[in-house]
Amino acid sequence: MRLKAKSLNSVISAAFLAAGVVIAPSASWAESYVSAPVIHQKLPLDRQTIDVLFSAPDLGGGNLTRYDIWVSDDNGVSWSSKYTACAPVNAQLPSGCGAVGSPVDLALPVSQGSARLVKVRAVVDGAEGPWSDSLLAKTKGGRAMRVYIKTPDGVPVVGGSVTWALSDGSAKSSVTYGLTDGGYIDFPQVPAGPVDITLIDGELPDGLLVSGALSAVLGFKKSIITIPRPPQATHVVQVALPNGLPVSAVNVQVNSEDMTDTAVLQGFTFKLPNSNLLPSTPDVAQPATETSPADNSAVINVYNTYVDESTYDADYWDYDTYDSWVEDDTTWIRQPQPQGLRRLVVRQAAVNPGPIVASGTTSTMGRFVVQGFTLSVPTATVSYDDGTISQTQTVQLNGPVTN
Repeated sequence: MRLKAKSLNSVISAAFLAAGVVIAPSASWAESYVSAPVIHQKLPLDRQTIDVLFSAPDLGGGNLTRYDIWVSDDNGVSWSSKYTACAPVNAQLPSGCGAVGSPVDLALPVSQGSARLVKVRAVVDGAEGPWSDSLLAKTKGGRAMRVYIKTPDGVPVVGGSVTWALSDGSAKSSVTYGLTDGGYIDFPQVPAGPVDITLIDGELPDGLLVSGALSAVLGFKKSIITIPRPPQATHVVQVALPNGLPVSAVNVQVNSEDMTDTAVLQGFTFKLPNSNLLPSTPDVAQPATETSPADNSAVINVYNTYVDESTYDADYWDYDTYDSWVEDDTTWIRQPQPQGLRRLVVRQAAVNPGPIVASGTTSTMGRFVVQGFTLSVPTATVSYDDGTISQTQTVQLNGPVTN
């Protein structure tokens, strides 16, 4: 005869019981054969309790010791309160403590306008079965709640204006609120549950203004909303002598194709109120270098870059207009000339591609600061001339501080 695992366990247990020996099943047995309860919130909502309803799970042939109900009190970061439900031993007990599938009711006492994460498991013959999925449950009504808005590094967002609206659209804030210096708002009356919180021009310590909306769950002891990590907005050029002494009054010119005062990241808008960016101005390219090769020249060598004319239209030189292309930051222009002569003009890009976005001199500490958001890597031209030493360097501003 071949027995299933559940039946075999019952046979072995019966044999040991007949001998006066009791062996409790292992935790792994309970996890394998005891089913996880399916949990729901009972409606309608109550003002003072969270009513939880679940069906008694399959116990895998074992005997129910108890139900464990865990309830979070701080947005699920840790599970706090533990409740032990009834522990039936047969199907003759009152409803809620009966056979598989019978309903089990629990009324969890909480304050008005609260939310909780709830999960439940069956303990069978002292071994713990699997937990149910977590249920976000809430009470009816509203109460004062505190909401923190911070950066991923825990830096509080202050000021600005904040409003809320229930995600289902059934209620919304009638008043705008501002964040305190601690980065939080005390809403006087808010219902528990999922809400959409809108922030307008909250301020970060470096002066950035942030606006956007995030979904959150209100009703816990505290709710912390984390905005996306702000994009880098400050670039510092640090100028020093080889011995480390800072050099002041050094001219610095910053160039960028896309540096702006505003950046959008994950639905949030970051703004720089005082970025010290100049109006976009055209860069000054180096003078064009011209050459007039002999007629029928197939290859022209300019700045050690070879251009094979055979790869282009043979009738090109009869065109009345210029033809140009850009390769490796160099603009090449071919111009038709009389008497069959060809002229190839090369205009190399300036040292700093892109418009000038900021310029000035270093401070007494040898620092030049430019603020702005960019998806590319800005460059800075640093020029020093004290009458004895004259030097110019071009550097990429890859990080917050460039030395």
